[in-house]
Amino acid sequence: MNNEIHYIKRKQLDVAKYDMCIRDAMNSRIYAYSWYLDIVADAWDVLVLGDYLAVMPLPKRKKYFIDYVYTPFWVAELGVFFRKELNSDLYQEVIIAFINDMKKRFSQIDILLNFSNKNMNISYPVKLSQRLDISKEYEVIFKNYRKDRKSDLSKARRNNLQIKWNDDTKNLIVLHKENVGNKLNSFKDRDYAVLEQLIEEAKIRKIGKIISVFDINNQLLASTFILKNKSVITALVTASDLKFRKNGATSFLYNGVIKEYSNKDYIFDFAGSSVTSIAEFFKSFGAKDVKKFHVSKYHCLYYFAKKLKTV
Repeated sequence: MNNEIHYIKRKQLDVAKYDMCIRDAMNSRIYAYSWYLDIVADAWDVLVLGDYLAVMPLPKRKKYFIDYVYTPFWVAELGVFFRKELNSDLYQEVIIAFINDMKKRFSQIDILLNFSNKNMNISYPVKLSQRLDISKEYEVIFKNYRKDRKSDLSKARRNNLQIKWNDDTKNLIVLHKENVGNKLNSFKDRDYAVLEQLIEEAKIRKIGKIISVFDINNQLLASTFILKNKSVITALVTASDLKFRKNGATSFLYNGVIKEYSNKDYIFDFAGSSVTSIAEFFKSFGAKDVKKFHVSKYHCLYYFAKKLKTV
């Protein structure tokens, strides 16, 4: 590999060249753009190959005086991104070189590579996500729904559920807080403030929408935030009211998005899960699993702190 990998701090980054690399990449992801990372990451720097032929964004934090690479909330995957002109024969060599460089620089790492960063000669734990090709006509896609999804849609129609496009941001955030955040106890107020900022910026850029489902009493039942990047529609954040989980609202919501963007050369990314029940729900629409590598490395202080918590 003739080009060297350089570590470039965010403030020294050539943003135009960096974003062009993300835009032109065969594996472009919305999460990797500079504006997106500026919102969601505490701080971030980049590993750059040559003159931005390939890049690897590195969100980072500091704990116990140690800089570490992490995956921010509202980011499903990152990894290495390639400009189109990069020789495909170098693909494996470049990915491994980026990962090795990252590991030399950081003593603690927890990051998920995008599923195009695959077939490496290195063994890493695999996480799953689900994607659905919606480039076909809606009727063809619908035929591949499982019986339980079709049953949910019949139930939603009987209950006269309605979809609202371009709904208010706060509806989704409140619904997520009350039905996901409180249940998991892992989201803080600042995480929701970041999400709100992210949604509003995406709306300004005309690449993001809130879609919600209401019943005949105007009760909010389910809501999702979708992002559009090139040929991919991503349902980044979805929440539903657990009190109404049996009325088919979430199925009705996803079906509405799929129907709207079907027959238009799009992939629908559920920003999915390795949790079996959630993955099976997404796959019941006809989605397929995709594999992502989870790269992790832990500092000795991490194990020490973990041990103290158990004492």
